[in-house]
Amino acid sequence: MKYPFDGGCIGYLGCAIFGKCVYKDAFDTFLRDTIQSAEEIVYAFTIKDHFMGIRFNLYNDWQFCNGHLTVTM
Repeated sequence: MKYPFDGGCIGYLGCAIFGKCVYKDAFDTFLRDTIQSAEEIVYAFTIKDHFMGIRFNLYNDWQFCNGHLTVTM
């Protein structure tokens, strides 16, 4: 599934406190309702030049809206 991110992380850090990103693309809701409730998650990407790609980097950065709490078990 490709998620339509509005942009890259801007280092706001308020998302860790308030649980909401400054972008209004509802990723925080998607993270909590879809990803955290899934029984399994499969990550598939191509590694090129020791990098997993911008889409995975966006996803990884945006998980911070959950603060320092574990996203999945």
